[in-house]
Amino acid sequence: MDTLRVLVKPILTEKSLLMAKEQNIYSFLVNTKANKTQIKEAVWHAFKVNAERVNVLQLVRRKTRYGKFEGLRPARKKAYVKIRSGQKIPIFETG
Repeated sequence: MDTLRVLVKPILTEKSLLMAKEQNIYSFLVNTKANKTQIKEAVWHAFKVNAERVNVLQLVRRKTRYGKFEGLRPARKKAYVKIRSGQKIPIFETG
């Protein structure tokens, strides 16, 4: 898989920013077909930081309703990447 298509977008929530600041763990929404090795390489190519550990979470499709309309939320995959101490990813810095 192309390393440019592995990382979809960073997850910038209050919880993820706190994890980045205190534990050096960064969270990303990734391609559902990507594995841990590909995610680790994609983080290196995108941000030039060394990942120590990658944890992956599969979110399955589920039903949702908006009034009388029913649908399905798409399946997603999250990756929690712990990087070496002393390194930072600038998009997670809150100023």
